[in-house]
Amino acid sequence: MKKRKNRMKIRMFFASIFIFGSFIFGIEETKAVGGTFYHSAYTHKVSIPKSEYFPGETIRASAESTGGISSTSYHATLYATVNGYKKAFYTCTTGGTLYYSYDFTAQSVPGSYTVLFRSEKVFNTSDYKLYNIPYTVVALPINGSCGSANGGSYSSPPTTNLCASGSPSAVTTNTDTYAWSCYGSDGGTNASCSAIRIGQSCTRPCGGTTASGTWGEACYASSSVACGSVCASSSGFCSDGVWTTPYASGYAQSSCSVATDCPSLTLAADPTSITSGSSSTLTWTTSNASSCWASGGWTGWKTNTGGTESVYPTANTTYNLECWNSAGASSGIKTASVSIINQAPRGTFEEVSCSGDSIIASGWAFDPDNSSDSISVNIYTDGPAIGNPSQKGSDKGNCLANIYRGDVNSSNGITGNHGFSCPISGISDGVSHSVYIYALDYSSGAKTVLSENPRSITCSPFSWQVKADGGCTETCGTGIQKYTYFCQNANDGSQVEDSKCTDSKPVDFSADCDLPACPASSNNVWREVAP
Repeated sequence: MKKRKNRMKIRMFFASIFIFGSFIFGIEETKAVGGTFYHSAYTHKVSIPKSEYFPGETIRASAESTGGISSTSYHATLYATVNGYKKAFYTCTTGGTLYYSYDFTAQSVPGSYTVLFRSEKVFNTSDYKLYNIPYTVVALPINGSCGSANGGSYSSPPTTNLCASGSPSAVTTNTDTYAWSCYGSDGGTNASCSAIRIGQSCTRPCGGTTASGTWGEACYASSSVACGSVCASSSGFCSDGVWTTPYASGYAQSSCSVATDCPSLTLAADPTSITSGSSSTLTWTTSNASSCWASGGWTGWKTNTGGTESVYPTANTTYNLECWNSAGASSGIKTASVSIINQAPRGTFEEVSCSGDSIIASGWAFDPDNSSDSISVNIYTDGPAIGNPSQKGSDKGNCLANIYRGDVNSSNGITGNHGFSCPISGISDGVSHSVYIYALDYSSGAKTVLSENPRSITCSPFSWQVKADGGCTETCGTGIQKYTYFCQNANDGSQVEDSKCTDSKPVDFSADCDLPACPASSNNVWREVAP
């Protein structure tokens, strides 16, 4: 009868839990991250749904506990802590299985955090076990969008209200537009924006007399021309070329011509495709030009009578040139582009650190010719991979640069995964080693040394490790297990003399054994406590 009453209490207890919606019944194994830990006589399975969250997103921490011993000295309460907030899940007594979940809110600042599960004895809170589940808060993507300057009309490049969101690029001046981009961040999209370029004033002689008008409109004159006729109007535009259709008193005068003094300009690159670091020659020709300014892949004032200049780009590059006459009329911007055949990879060797029996080298690399794909990096130690053969180092193999780096994508205008964190084994020996990292070309596999090469590091192979000393004092329930520390060589796993480990030896200790529960008495039950 007493067992039946207990079963009825358990059924009513779980029914009330379902009604209030605080418990979940099972864990989505295919999505959740977490694991299992043991404390006292209980087995706790804990999890969260995933490993990455946006700021303010809900994190559901879930637990399932089984096991138990009737003695109150073994009863334990399970807690979960996120962002400094501690939540009691339930108190385990004996018998059955408990499920519980609680929703926390992800931190507002992107970074690495943990959900901390703690199982502690009810009557001895210093007896506890911890289990951490790490997770990452990532920044929300920001899409670039055009500001109020987009679609406006300006006589000079706009400098304000370029972007409503995102970061603006430099403003490019074209024949009849100004153009710029608004770059998104953290995986956000980019936006292309433009404004109308208002015409400039231009002047030109009309049979020896200066006529004035507006750039993009017909030129008009009201004074006499040298041939003795009135140049009433001339149809045409202030642009490259020569006007050859004059008008006087409504009819054409074969002896009178109208010539524009607007500047003309051509710009060309030869060759237009080169290998990285090779040369291409820029050639420009002018007429009626008093000054010329270069921008884009080159900069500065250029000869107004034309000229040539050699350039040595290492990436696809566009070169711009614009000329003006003495009255300030523009030729418009002329462009010439040079593309790189099989551009060299780019990247940075950022850090090298000790980690157990390995050394970790980290940084980023990508191939501009295939910027959305991940490439490999090649690691050498104690000497470079290229150069004098007598100084060549030891090849430690390749590592794939496939870790997401939003900062790299944003600063280079690319997508994909390009970060690397590569372990290097066999050199944790207490001796200083130099480390070299090379990016491998996506197509040819050719090596390109990353910036900040090489880096040096010294890592000791010796560290304190713990091992069980003898067996547990019991065969079920909770017993005592002794543990001792010893010095270990991480390179081969062997135990060495304690003097090899330079830091202080930890104190040996004893702990409860994690054993199957002893057979329970007939009046064992689970007892739930308020969260």
